[in-house]
Amino acid sequence: MNSYRTLLKQIRDHLKRYGVPGWPARLDKWARELDQLDPGKLRAHLLRTRKSLGGMGSIGDIVICPEARHNIPKDELAIKTANDTLLALVGKLDAEVTRWLSTLPN
Repeated sequence: MNSYRTLLKQIRDHLKRYGVPGWPARLDKWARELDQLDPGKLRAHLLRTRKSLGGMGSIGDIVICPEARHNIPKDELAIKTANDTLLALVGKLDAEVTRWLSTLPN
């Protein structure tokens, strides 16, 4: 679970760096939940994380840009880099969630 927790924190820190509201606090809460999570509830936790990665309003739907009042200059390379990094982290988290779900009983 260490790599899962690390990815949650990396995404949290990345979003926080650019002033994206809401998600950093939620991801921090999810990382803290792991310490108190009943083993029987891990599957539900991971399914919730998976659901948060795609679709409208999800982490994968975030576009870091100055127009959204994020803390980033109007510089195409900076914007592209920030968003590419976010999508790469989201992809890694999705793979990690998939890996963990494959090890748990239904």
